[in-house]
Amino acid sequence: MTKETWNRLKRKWRRGRCRWLNEMAKIVLAGKAKYHELGATAITKMLRLVIGHKAESAFVRELATNLPLPGDAKFVAVAQGIRIIGIWLCVVEYSSPERCFCFEALALQYGKEATKSLLIAEGELWTKQAGWNRLT
Repeated sequence: MTKETWNRLKRKWRRGRCRWLNEMAKIVLAGKAKYHELGATAITKMLRLVIGHKAESAFVRELATNLPLPGDAKFVAVAQGIRIIGIWLCVVEYSSPERCFCFEALALQYGKEATKSLLIAEGELWTKQAGWNRLT
């Protein structure tokens, strides 16, 4: 970001404007989902032409939608960068991220991931202590 853009953002910043930055981050992440959808659609159409079976094509479509694609990390990095700038501006201008939409979105995202990791780790520890084999 250029210094001019940064200064303009900082000068125009008002309480609640981080809502718009958070919406922009959501649009970037929606673009990532659309990117996956388009790739899966292309693969599915090619398979239908070659194989002709709809059930197998549907399975491959679902699988392809969830595969990592080149550029996935960039979508996420851009969305997180937008939100981090929003948090920083809220903290600098109002000294508290409590009412910051960007902070709320990142906290929710990382809170879910951290909770899931904790539950998996604790579950594995508990099953080892109980002498059970992991079921996966």
